[in-house]
Amino acid sequence: MGASLLHADDEHRVLQSPDVQLIIHAIPLQFSERIVIANPPVPRQEQAIKPFFTVESLEAIERVVEEHGGQLCGPLWPGPGLRVRNVCDPEGNIVHLRERVA
Repeated sequence: MGASLLHADDEHRVLQSPDVQLIIHAIPLQFSERIVIANPPVPRQEQAIKPFFTVESLEAIERVVEEHGGQLCGPLWPGPGLRVRNVCDPEGNIVHLRERVA
């Protein structure tokens, strides 16, 4: 999605792009022990946030998502000047991707 790994340690991953900096925190052990992650992941329809990212090519990023254990969620939607798709990461978190079209 155009981001680079800026920093990584046992508790954080910091991703940086020209538009956003995203800090991903590890879930504390007392909570993570109770989380069950299915394989393939089950999309979490009720999550605290749903990040939106604009990508150069939906087709290219869809391949990356699947290569890294995520999956496509639902249809590809046309919109005014956009094409939109939801994907979920390997833990089931849903991410909204959109591509600008002429």
